[in-house]
Amino acid sequence: MGKTERFGFVHGGGGGASSSRFPKRRRSSRRDLDESEFFEEEEVPTVERQAPEQETRATDSGGGGGGGKGNRTGDLLKHFNNGPVTVTLNDPEVLDCPVCYEPLNIPVYQCGNGHVVCHRCCCDLMNKCPSCRLPNGHSRSTAMEKVIESIQVACENADYGCKEKMSYSEKYDHGRACHYTPCSCPLAACNFVGSFHQIYQHFRGVHKHAAEEFVYDKVLRITLSVHHDLIILQEEKNGDLFILNNSTEPDGYRISVNCIAPSCKGGVVYSIVAKSGGAVYEFNSCTKSIQNWDENNPPSVASLLVPSDFFGSYGQLHLGVRIQHPRK
Repeated sequence: MGKTERFGFVHGGGGGASSSRFPKRRRSSRRDLDESEFFEEEEVPTVERQAPEQETRATDSGGGGGGGKGNRTGDLLKHFNNGPVTVTLNDPEVLDCPVCYEPLNIPVYQCGNGHVVCHRCCCDLMNKCPSCRLPNGHSRSTAMEKVIESIQVACENADYGCKEKMSYSEKYDHGRACHYTPCSCPLAACNFVGSFHQIYQHFRGVHKHAAEEFVYDKVLRITLSVHHDLIILQEEKNGDLFILNNSTEPDGYRISVNCIAPSCKGGVVYSIVAKSGGAVYEFNSCTKSIQNWDENNPPSVASLLVPSDFFGSYGQLHLGVRIQHPRK
């Protein structure tokens, strides 16, 4: 509730007093109304206010002439009507549905008491207001819909490089598809957080010797020890980061590969071949994109289960790992 967010409101343009600020009244149906009476009743509220006498004198004394400063109110009004303005909303949750807590999207419905609800929840609640139980679903909240249409917000990943702006209702959908979703450095002792591109650059510059380099579509030979919980792989050209995880199971060792990347990047096809004596285990799967690596709680993914005796008397296993290029 204490969260503060800045929004940009986009106005429809046009000069003078905009109809979006002061809606015109409906014309009277009385035919005996003369012209003077009509304009008296239909007069639109004026925006410009006469400054107090003392304030006006202070302005006029500032320097000569017909007064540029005296028109500050008109200039301010012209600014509001001709372009977007930035406002601060101390409680952005007022733009969320009070039932599902998702951002309100058009259409928005309201009951007779003005309580709003999104279209989906209105249907789920059988057109009953969740706040006062009055009938709902018959009246649109046009004021709220205009606010939703006007608001533009920056991506929550702006600090990591995203420059996109979108309507408030599109904020969460964009967040799930944003390529700038922050990722953490996979090394437990490092607290670096950044976009996946920043993570790749950081790892190559700071932890270069902590990774095994590989080339897409070529087999990488790895000797895996029973004491290895993970091996970090970094692609030679693109710098993409992968984690080969080795977790202990009662009946052997479970081996899988994951990619450090935003969820929107999808998985990458890979294969693992494990050999011991004359026995061969081959496994093909697809990586899962993860943003934070927790060695105590690795992600649940498809994996290769290798019997303990494959590691031999020295506790080592020879693997061949091939990761397919993502564009293929």
